[in-house]
This record gives sequence, structure tokens and C-alpha cells, in this order.
Amino acid sequence: MNALRSPWLAGAVVVVAAFALRIALLHTARFGGDEALFFGIGLDIVDGKHLPLLGTQITDGQGRLPGPTFLYVMALPLLVHRSPEAQYAFVEILGALTVGVFWHAMRRPFGEKGAFFAAILMALSPWSALYADRTWNPNVLPLVENLALLAAVRVRERPTSKWLVALFPLCALMPRENPDLCSGAGLNGDPSNLRCRWLVTAAIRVDDILRRQLARSMKLRESQQGGRIAVGRRSRGDELGID
Repeated sequence: MNALRSPWLAGAVVVVAAFALRIALLHTARFGGDEALFFGIGLDIVDGKHLPLLGTQITDGQGRLPGPTFLYVMALPLLVHRSPEAQYAFVEILGALTVGVFWHAMRRPFGEKGAFFAAILMALSPWSALYADRTWNPNVLPLVENLALLAAVRVRERPTSKWLVALFPLCALMPRENPDLCSGAGLNGDPSNLRCRWLVTAAIRVDDILRRQLARSMKLRESQQGGRIAVGRRSRGDELGID
């Protein structure tokens, strides 16, 4: 294949294929309660009405995601066009870029042909193309994960790589977006390399700290809610003369 003879042409092919498929399916994306919430928060950020310091409320719970990065990212396309379609198209563009980052990360470990084949599968994957089609934080997280994967591969190859500077912030950012979907992003550095082991340990520790913060936030909100219910019941009992 001619594309494989020019590595960057191969990368362009997979990105364009991924982008074309996702944009073609844009009209099939749903717009439900979560998407309406993110659209409203994005408009508030653009208008300067609200600048959140925490993420959105977790489904069917009182706790919130520990980081608001996703909300600010979803506000960016609204600076260009104030519509849900702008956010959706932006997510699709990020999805296509994710395929390109994945292709680039796989080139050295598996060669040009292996990387191209894997990237094509990712570009045309029904799960990747259909599920990641709207404003939902798991749909943006793969870009961060694949950047972390690329950084981990480069650091494993050369511990003094400049990617070392980006690896730790990327690993710290992932659990702030969606703790349940973070799995280390391929941090399989050489166990004999002390720096790689330190990075893996530090990333796991950051993830653990953020998860504990989230759990404490949920427990505190539940206790406050329980306290309000108990006070309300006592007040109602006093009104009715019930001990």
C-alpha cells in the first residue's frame, strides 16, 4: 500500500477515515438529560455566569466527579457556535484525533503495518464511532488515555524522554475525568527501571487519593441529607404532638 510507504500519509488516512465516519453519523447521536446538562453548563461558562470547580454530579448519587476539566473542554466549541451540534462535532473531532494518537503510539512497538492495521480497526470500530458521539465525559477521556499511552511508550524506550514531563499530569488528569474508566493507560514500563516504577506508583497513588476524596464527598453529602431528613421528621412530629 502506498500509504504505508509514507508513514505520515498513513496517519492522515486513518484520521480522515475516522473523522468522515463520525461526522457522517453525527445526526444519529442522542440528546438526553446528560447532554442537555452539559450544554447548559457550557453556555454558563462561556457567558461567565458559572465557573465550576468540581465535575458534574454522578448519576443516581450525591457525589461529584473531582475535576471540572471536561466541562471547560465542552465549553470551547460554544465559543464558535452556541448549539449542541457544535459540541457533538467537537467530540467527533477529538475522537478522530484519538485514532491518530493511537496510530502514532503503536508505530515503534508494532511497526508501520501493525500500527496502520490497528488504527484502521479503531477508526471503523462501531463502539468507537457510535458510542463516542456526544457530550459525555467517557467520550473525551480516550484522547487523554492515548496521549498517556504514547508518553508511557516513549518513556519506556528512553527514560530521559521529554514525554516524561507530560506523563504524570496526564495520569493525574484521567481519574479526575472519570475514575471508573481509568486503567493505567498502558503504564507497563520496564520493572527494572526505577523511574518507570516510580511513575506507575505515583500515578496509582494519585488515583487512590482522588477516589478517596470522591468517596468522602459522597459520604458527607449523604450524611448532610440524612440529617436534614431527620430534622424535618422531628419538626413534623412536634407539630403533630408525636414523641
